Parts: sequence; structure tokens; C-alpha cells
Amino acid sequence: LVAIPPMPAGSNKRLSFWVKSDSGKYYEGTLSGNSEKAIKAGKYYTASLSLTETDIPYLTFTAQGEQTFKMNTELDYTLPESLEYSVGGSAWAQLNAGASITFGGENGNLRLRGKSSTGTATSAEAYSKIVFGNNTPVACTGDIRTLVDWENYNTVSTSDARFCCLFKGCSVLTTAPALPATSLADLCYTYMFSGCTNLNNITMLATNISADYCLD
Repeated sequence: LVAIPPMPAGSNKRLSFWVKSDSGKYYEGTLSGNSEKAIKAGKYYTASLSLTETDIPYLTFTAQGEQTFKMNTELDYTLPESLEYSVGGSAWAQLNAGASITFGGENGNLRLRGKSSTGTATSAEAYSKIVFGNNTPVACTGDIRTLVDWENYNTVSTSDARFCCLFKGCSVLTTAPALPATSLADLCYTYMFSGCTNLNNITMLATNISADYCLD
């Protein structure tokens, strides 16, 4: 049972909560949307929704004030179809090339996830690049492998994954995600953080990466 405050019909409703399973794992759920039916005091309502483990280290972008995010592409103008985003705990939606996404401040964090064996590239030449819309600083945390396979990021093969130029020119970026994979495609991290003049850290857990032109 979850307590819900009374709400008039047609209002934009969003309910976020966490559930702990018998095995000790935590899950998060969000129920949202407009409804023609009012939520009345003293009544019981039922709803069905999917739950997601909260300990998955999704690529997460945090900003104190409002910021905008775009992922642009070179050459083919597409992104891997499996890339998804969520803002403030909202339902996951497909991430499309060039789409402007508002996050930060009261909007909440932006999270990304995917099932893309090639990372954020669609070929050796077609790479993706993140663009932020203003000068508000952005911190990025999480594990880059959650863009390859967010459900099995610890064991997924990353031998075909490329993230070259992903943050190129992002001068507002202050922290970088973890880059723990050891086996990636050639050019996997080339120019990934070029021009990130306010970047304070790059955490590469692996020191024996087997790829040519890996990180410049």
C-alpha cells in the first residue's frame, strides 16, 4: 500500500517509490500520466508497473540548474536504436539523434542506458557526440558499459564498442563516467574528452586495454 494525495481529474500525476525484495535488492518504480479520473481521499486504487533495480550504474548526468542535452551524430545521422533516456525517474524513452532533452535543477537527473554492442557508434566512421545547451556545469557518473548492455554490464563483451568523440568539446563537463572495459574496438576512446577543459577526473580501472589508438 502506498499513500497517494488527492488529485483532481486531468492533472499530471507522477508517483515514484522504492521497493525492497526478500533478497535485499532495491527496486524503483514510477507511475505517471494524465487521468480523467480524480484521485479521491479514502479510496483504494490499483496499478501495474515495471520495477528496475536501483543499483545499476546507469550513465547519469547531474546539474544544479536547468541544462539541455543532445546527442548528435556524424555521417549517418542515426543513433543505435537501443539507446534510451529517463529524466527525473520518468519512464524510459528512445534516444533520437538531435533531440533536445531538458534536465537538471527541478527536472531531475538524466540517465542513459542501452543494448548497443557498438557503444555510441554505428560504424567505425559514424560516431556520436554529446552537446550541452548552456554553461551550467554537468557531472557525469556511472559505468560506460551500461550503454552496451545495461542488464549485463559486468559481463558484456565490449570488443566492438566505440565511444570516440562522445564528450568532445563539452567544456561544462566536470566529472567523467567509469571506463573499466579492457577489450574494446580500435579508436574506442579517441578524442572522447578532447576540449573538456573543466574535467576533474577520468576513472579507467583497466590499464591493459587491447585496442589501437584507444585514448588521445
